Amino acid sequence: MAKVAYGKGGIWGRWADYAKNPTGGNRLLKGLLSTKPDDFKHFTYSILSVVSGDKKIVLEAETRWKRKLGTRAYGLNDN
Repeated sequence: MAKVAYGKGGIWGRWADYAKNPTGGNRLLKGLLSTKPDDFKHFTYSILSVVSGDKKIVLEAETRWKRKLGTRAYGLNDN
């Protein structure tokens, strides 16, 4: 299971998962890379904002970015 930005290790822990495993535990990325295994070489990961606070505040910020960027409808976020 992928780490989350509010868990142990914070965003560093999350990015470390992607460094070890290009899917980072993401189900949609697993599906994509099962048919196109080299596509991860074209991915870019960025920090959009830094949020301090508890789990609820971090999840609210993450949800806001997913909505603004349309990553559920047009990207690889299904949560």
